[in-house]
Amino acid sequence: MGLVPVYHEFRRLPHIQRKQVKMPRGYALGLQVLREVILMVAAYYAYSITKNLVHPSPIAEAFRNASSVVTLERALGIFQENNLQRWLLEEERGVVLFFNWVYTLGFFPVMAITAVVFFVKDRDTYYKVRSIMLVSFVLGVIIFAIFPLAPPRFMGDLGFVDTIQALGPGQYTSGSELISYNRYAAMPSMHFAWAFLLSMAWASTPYIWAKIAAVVYQTLMAGAVVITGNHYFLDVIVAVPVIMAAYYIYQLKLAPSRHMPYKGTPSPRT
Repeated sequence: MGLVPVYHEFRRLPHIQRKQVKMPRGYALGLQVLREVILMVAAYYAYSITKNLVHPSPIAEAFRNASSVVTLERALGIFQENNLQRWLLEEERGVVLFFNWVYTLGFFPVMAITAVVFFVKDRDTYYKVRSIMLVSFVLGVIIFAIFPLAPPRFMGDLGFVDTIQALGPGQYTSGSELISYNRYAAMPSMHFAWAFLLSMAWASTPYIWAKIAAVVYQTLMAGAVVITGNHYFLDVIVAVPVIMAAYYIYQLKLAPSRHMPYKGTPSPRT
């Protein structure tokens, strides 16, 4: 699934209608920004404490699941991640380094830029993207808890390499040591899932350059998560239905205008 079948529907998602409360403009904006920051921090905290809810010691389970994923991919004929990575490391190390940077700079920095741009320019789209992202995050956390999965970079016996650890950027590897995150949360790939979501947002704008950039961005991220050894092909595939499920949950259950009373012209009494 790509952007073309869905971004037109994304544009038709109901806009969030909010009560206008009179208060100083700067104060109101500050409260809105603070609320968004609190939401993100709370979501990350929930993510950090749910790692061991289902499996008290998920590491062994994560490696068993990794073996199952590899077996399934072999049965499907798509287990080529290690061969692709090995070939690039031997023949085109510059390409690997490029995708390392895509993986690092294409995640939080792109999310931050997108959030700022849409928060300032199109607040309705910002709230839609933020809400769908949070719903997908909840779905992802549930999957991570139930199905911990060791990423390919931990499967050295299959020939995988942690390319970011091997080639850099060094500031990413040193910074990741300061952050508590679930190392066994490979499926779905939230890197790709959110790249897919952000791409839908940019593709829904009227600008041709944004539509092209959206397609390029999600394609590069799909390659980056695999080439760096962080995800299997199946992790990328599963990310798409996770985002689409979050999209439809928002559309059907969470969009405020769907719960507002009908304000059209009443039908004449008979």
